[in-house]
Amino acid sequence: MIFGAIPKRFSLINDIVVTEGDWRDVFLDKDSGIDHYLWSVGSHPGHDDIIPFTKTTLDCGVSAEDTKIDIHEGHAYFITVKAINRANLISTASSWAYIYDMSPPVAGHVYDGSLETALSYMKDRDYQTDVKTLSAYWEGFHDPHSTIKAYYVSIGTCPKCEDLLVNQDIGITYNYTLCHMHLGSGIRYYTTITACNTAEMCTSVTSDGVIIDNSPPTQGIVLDGVDVYDLEYQSLRRYISARWYGFTDPQSGIDRFSWRAGTKPGQDDIVKSTHLPQTDILVEPDLLQKLPLGQRIYITIKAYNKAGLTTEATSNGFYIDNSPPSIQVKPYLSADIGSIKDNSVVFRSTIKIQWEVEDKESFIQRQYLSIASHKGGAFNSSSTELNGIVREYTFSQLDLHDGGNYTIKVIICNGAKVCVEDESKGIIVDSSPPTPGMFAIKTDHAANLHRHVNGWMTWSRYKLWVSWLGFTDLHTGIDKYFVSIGSKYMTDDFNKISGSPQEFLHNQSGIDKQDEGFVQTFEVDTKNLAKFENVFISVWAENQIGLQSKMIHSQFKLVPGGSLELIRRCAAVTCEGHCVCAAQGQRCSKRPCHDVTKANNNNLLGIYDITNIQASSPFSDIKYTPSNVALAAKWHVIQAQGLRPLWYEWTAGYAGKDEPEGIFDNLNDDVWHHAGQTNQAILSIKRGQKLKESPLSYSMFVRAWYDDDTYADFKTDGIIAISTPLPKRKIKGSAVVEQIPGHWKKDIDYIKPGAPFTIKWTNVFKDDANIIDKFKVYLSTYPGGHDIHVVELDLPGTITSHNISRVPLSPGKVFYSNVVGYSYSGIHATETSDGIMVDSQPPVTGTVYDGIGMHDTEYQNNSELVGASWHGFSDQDSGITNYMWCVQTKSAVEPCNIRDWENVGIHHSVSRVVNTSYINTGEKTESLVYAVDGIGYISKSSKSNGVMIDTTHPEPTLMEHLDHNIATNPSFEDMNGQAFDWDNITNANFCNNIVYALQWNNSLGSCVGVLKSGKNVAIDGRSFVFVEGQISQSLENLNVGHLYRVTFVTAHPPILGAVLANKEGYIELGNTKHVFMVYTKQDKHGSASKELKWHHHTFYFRPSTTAETINLGSMTGNTGILFDDVKIQETILHNHDKANKNGKHIHAHVVALHQWSSIHAAWSFFDPESPIVDYMWAIGYTEGSTEVQGFKSVGLNNFAYNYNVSLAHTSVIHITVIATNAARLRREAHAEDLLVDLTAPDISFVNDGIGSDIDAQTTEEVSANWEVHDAESGIEVCEWAVGYQPYGNEIQTFQPLPSGVKIISKVFPSSQVSMQMIHVTLRCKNKAGLQSSKSSNGVKISSLPPNTTSAEVQILPHTLTEYNPRDHYQGDTTSIRVKWTGFEDLTGLDSYLLTFESHDQSTLISKSIIAENQDMSYCLLEGLDISNGNYSARLNAVNKMYLRSTQVSSEIVVSEMSPLLKENPNLRLDLDNRTITASWKDHFKIQQPTYYEVSAGTILGSADIIQWQETKNTFLEFQLPPKIKSIKDLTGYISVRGVSANGMTTVLNAAVKL
Repeated sequence: MIFGAIPKRFSLINDIVVTEGDWRDVFLDKDSGIDHYLWSVGSHPGHDDIIPFTKTTLDCGVSAEDTKIDIHEGHAYFITVKAINRANLISTASSWAYIYDMSPPVAGHVYDGSLETALSYMKDRDYQTDVKTLSAYWEGFHDPHSTIKAYYVSIGTCPKCEDLLVNQDIGITYNYTLCHMHLGSGIRYYTTITACNTAEMCTSVTSDGVIIDNSPPTQGIVLDGVDVYDLEYQSLRRYISARWYGFTDPQSGIDRFSWRAGTKPGQDDIVKSTHLPQTDILVEPDLLQKLPLGQRIYITIKAYNKAGLTTEATSNGFYIDNSPPSIQVKPYLSADIGSIKDNSVVFRSTIKIQWEVEDKESFIQRQYLSIASHKGGAFNSSSTELNGIVREYTFSQLDLHDGGNYTIKVIICNGAKVCVEDESKGIIVDSSPPTPGMFAIKTDHAANLHRHVNGWMTWSRYKLWVSWLGFTDLHTGIDKYFVSIGSKYMTDDFNKISGSPQEFLHNQSGIDKQDEGFVQTFEVDTKNLAKFENVFISVWAENQIGLQSKMIHSQFKLVPGGSLELIRRCAAVTCEGHCVCAAQGQRCSKRPCHDVTKANNNNLLGIYDITNIQASSPFSDIKYTPSNVALAAKWHVIQAQGLRPLWYEWTAGYAGKDEPEGIFDNLNDDVWHHAGQTNQAILSIKRGQKLKESPLSYSMFVRAWYDDDTYADFKTDGIIAISTPLPKRKIKGSAVVEQIPGHWKKDIDYIKPGAPFTIKWTNVFKDDANIIDKFKVYLSTYPGGHDIHVVELDLPGTITSHNISRVPLSPGKVFYSNVVGYSYSGIHATETSDGIMVDSQPPVTGTVYDGIGMHDTEYQNNSELVGASWHGFSDQDSGITNYMWCVQTKSAVEPCNIRDWENVGIHHSVSRVVNTSYINTGEKTESLVYAVDGIGYISKSSKSNGVMIDTTHPEPTLMEHLDHNIATNPSFEDMNGQAFDWDNITNANFCNNIVYALQWNNSLGSCVGVLKSGKNVAIDGRSFVFVEGQISQSLENLNVGHLYRVTFVTAHPPILGAVLANKEGYIELGNTKHVFMVYTKQDKHGSASKELKWHHHTFYFRPSTTAETINLGSMTGNTGILFDDVKIQETILHNHDKANKNGKHIHAHVVALHQWSSIHAAWSFFDPESPIVDYMWAIGYTEGSTEVQGFKSVGLNNFAYNYNVSLAHTSVIHITVIATNAARLRREAHAEDLLVDLTAPDISFVNDGIGSDIDAQTTEEVSANWEVHDAESGIEVCEWAVGYQPYGNEIQTFQPLPSGVKIISKVFPSSQVSMQMIHVTLRCKNKAGLQSSKSSNGVKISSLPPNTTSAEVQILPHTLTEYNPRDHYQGDTTSIRVKWTGFEDLTGLDSYLLTFESHDQSTLISKSIIAENQDMSYCLLEGLDISNGNYSARLNAVNKMYLRSTQVSSEIVVSEMSPLLKENPNLRLDLDNRTITASWKDHFKIQQPTYYEVSAGTILGSADIIQWQETKNTFLEFQLPPKIKSIKDLTGYISVRGVSANGMTTVLNAAVKL
């Protein structure tokens, strides 16, 4: 039974293992035929421990489906088949091993970024600045059962997306860089790595993405200090703080900050750079070094984005001021409002405070006022914060307690926040006048009140002794009294000094009248009273703060003898019913009066509203009062005419009325109040009531009585109560603003250095023209300050703007315009602008991208459209107001030659249609952009890198592979020792005696051995290399970027331990690595075979440097791979090839070995404008079709292969390649029709010689002829080799033959071929890449006769008796037997010439004998009649070239004579103690060498004593055997046979009595 190979296949269907076997043409039985098969799957050859032996009659497609199969991943399994013929004979064959693998590779980790730049503590990169390349690397992918054969990469803007790079094979590499891209800023890109093992199972892992950020953070603004406003001054010398805003990075975000401080912007002479976390505030409370005094200190903040880019900004600095403000004048009560005496207030709702403070270093920034109650209970006012400008403040709308003692506390803080505190003296408040009393005089009233004090209420000529009581003041007490004496009602003409009442201090002792108090008794000087009968006395009290009570006014009769009598019965004095006898507040009957108000010819009064109620206050009218609970007025005669006023009354009311209305109840209240001869009146509104605020106006009314029936009313022009803060208009846009004349903006925030501007506050204060007395204007570094500039003039309330010029302002700092409005009532308010900053810097230039998409467009296929987008422009001061954009060609002489500058507003992208006549294919256009900020500065123009206009698709190019092989020692012929002999390879470990190939380096731990064979084993030369691990070679002088083709062959090693059917190897050049498969080896049923099937591999590389290293290695187990014929050839690309007229530019071929086939293709495209970004290839049965393989991207690889195809013999396939350039234009190219040829060339014969086959020759010219054909794909190349053995190449390795040659001759040195068997081997490869070889049967080359050095000729004696003759003797005269051996001839022996002759050299017979291929030859000559004598046999050997050797002879004596006995022979026997000695000397006649055979016995013919004992002597001594007990009467019978050399014998017998 003959058996061959077992094909097999493992496949995976979900979780069920389907094992299929195919052993067609493996077994053959020509006799009885195959009856059935038994097949199994086991863990070793011949075993059935996985699937037991199963009977089948099929020999293909045999399968077993069993979910219970106990099969383990990573283990090797074998198919064993037993074929049983009909005679029940069994033959067994086993497959090679296959690894079962149903799991994909174990997932690893994919990191964004480059391995070279990765840090040990941070492998993954989340952000990068490079917009041209995208890198990733990975680790941890592995497959415990099989090998990862390839990695695939795809890149997109979402996990597992492929919108940037379609999934493509990158071979075996652990890093990948996508170059020449234009990545979008702020976009996260994800890299997906797919690892596929040799079982075609894959695992995909996606990185967490990397964000592209090529712009530094937007520059922010740094403010000194952590307050709301920028710090200008600080007191602490070991403390520093800052805050910042505006540092943003929309792409990657802010990662961290660092800070430093110095005495100049950006310097670090105070604090070196120190890292900060992601924050917007810095507080360092304990500096190692004190901050300097008198120097501006700058804080610089550097912002780092997550991509590592930085930007920094510096604060405008601050000063150290550790001294407090200096209070020049302590806070004190101003006398301007409601104060009669120092430190006292009559207007209970209003207190005006003044103070003086100074700070020359950091100025006053904030002030706090508060009212503290010393006595009189709690107070309902809280602390009031003031700006640093004012030095006075009016508290209004207070509700101070009468009798309360208050202090005003002031806290004053400078710009460095150093504060001082002080307080005023106590301020007494009393808004209620004293209660009026009564005269202490005896009356005849029914109620005797006992008020009279003896000795008082009397008079004399110049004196009055007056007593009174009942004047009280519960809050501040009575301070003094005023007494006025006149001759008429309310007159003072009896006063000692006219117009001046007498003052008397209140007496705290005396006669106590209990609840009515002490009786006040005073002696009043008067004028001479002797002539008068009556006097009018007026008394009023004044409390401690100067507020006067109502007058008590009575008439007294001067009784002779000195007493005063109170007039109790009276009549009205005036027409209005004024009288002295009515009750307090009441009047007597009225009568018509003469009102001359409108036509007054008498003295005219001037009456003035006042708030300064001190006696010395001027007669100056005011329009506004901060108090809403008090009115006051003063009056005096301004024009003397007619009658002078006798006395006055006063009241108050609406200024718009002629009569007093709005304050007093005319029905129930005492509207008019006596003023007598005084010229001032103070009205305190009842508690619970308040004056109405602006615009309502109040007037004080004064009535002047000219006589008892004539009067005139006067009133003030009105006063408006403004007790609330200054009213502000609620009009949209009303604010303090800065303006530049002629500028369109109503409020500017930025100015150029030194530029004048106007501070304007129109409509800020309500009714400002009427209620505002004045404005004060200041510039400061903080709201409400005055540290930069003070406008010295007080601006009238009608002015709402002021020009500022020649004020030096530092850039980068906000300056505030402060307008303080002072109302006529003394209440002031401050309004501050939002600030103005000096902008001295143009905008920061950004980055411009071509195109309006999220990526920078490098190439475009439309010449009619231009566009750009930009980012990164910034201006931290006045901000960007618009962008200007234009387009030009890269080579333009005149700028903006395609489209002139255009204002695109604040858009960040723009696209326009342009005239195509300006743009040609292959020309670059570029966009220019600059930014304009708020004050007109323009940034530098930023230019895009340009977009190439490409309207043409890629063009395929012809690939020419140069013959020069860059690899050194490519077929491993040069080595450092003796190579392993291929024919003597055992299962030994090559690593025990490593032979290195020169020019190749072995990696650490690798096992490398050079093997050598003189047969047709190596593809090139005689040697090849076994690699378990890796070998490498350095390549020099490479052309960077050029294309190189690398080809080599691999094979399975002939090692019994290498049981796996498939192996994996790899090739690595530079950073590119590819895994290749060494597919199923030729099956020999599990035994090692030295017949190699080489696998051809082709790869292309582009070196990145002039020196690269090529690595070849194995990836499977410990068995290794064989390598040979490494070729590295530079590939020249021809863009226009006239010879290639069919337009087919794709190199394609099919590799088919055993049951495996693969398709390989290579191509090249050229595009001068835009680079190729992707190749896709497909396989089908017609051009452009995809029946075999759909379009599959291979990225930028210019070659591809498909190892997983099943191709039918003689089918025609087509390969289509689509190249896409960066402008997204495509070009399709096709390969020539590819005929699938799965059969190797058929070599019919190889003959030695130029015609029919010859076996020998004498010349050194080796010739051969042959016949070879390949009906399918044709012959591509044939090679011939010459060796000493079939398929040998010891003399000449394989050399290519010219196409079509079928005969070859070549003369070799005699030393190589002479005396040798020469074989010519022909090896031919068809156009499908399959090859076959055949060797001639050999020709022997020799010019020498046969060699007789070892030759022997022997005549074999022939006996006629049972005894063999001795050499060279024979007794037979009828035949001769001759034997010979040892004749040698390289060309082979053709015949022998045998001559038999006598001693006299007469020839008896001569015969030619055909030479047979055997070690020994024989010749029998019969029917002779030879006489006795000496003869010789002589032999000559004749070779194939008919050359006769020297004779080799052998001698023989022919004699038929037997030995002769002498006459009467006497055989003598002697017995001596059972030893017998026989002697027959001289009994035989000797003619030839003779020996004797002796037998003896006790009976005739017996031999019980001795038998056939041979001897050459004529005597023999022997012993009687023990069985003969007695020798008495014993007779011995002896026989002596003489045997001559020719085998003839004669016997001598004798009987002797012993």
